[in-house]
Amino acid sequence: MDLFHYYLQYRILVCKSCQYAIQPNCIIAHLRSDQHKLPRQQSEEIANQYKNCDLANPCIEHIIPQTTILPIDYLPIYRDGLACSHCQYVCQSERWIKQHQREVHNIRIGRGRRSGPIGWSTTWCQCFFISAGQYYFTVQN
Repeated sequence: MDLFHYYLQYRILVCKSCQYAIQPNCIIAHLRSDQHKLPRQQSEEIANQYKNCDLANPCIEHIIPQTTILPIDYLPIYRDGLACSHCQYVCQSERWIKQHQREVHNIRIGRGRRSGPIGWSTTWCQCFFISAGQYYFTVQN
């Protein structure tokens, strides 16, 4: 059974059971973690299958599709995303979208400051990574 799926266009390796991308050089640690509990030798053998894959590093690169795409297999779909109307920023929290709009677009919302429509819309979204590099992106619903 193949535990991972490699997406060449994004240069990510997604764990099918955990439903998130694995950071470069973390495949063995991931397979040995409490979720998989594989022995070291088996983890190394599986990791060697992907040693020639060019994996993007979310600590260095901002990895997201540039347009709205179909949902990516093996990643969860979040149906409560908030998409900025002025750029590609997507998050799951009204607090974060307001902070984004204040800091990036100089839009002040709240306490009587809002004039005009809210600068975001609801969307379906996904993300590749769950910690470093956790950037949401819009997917078609």
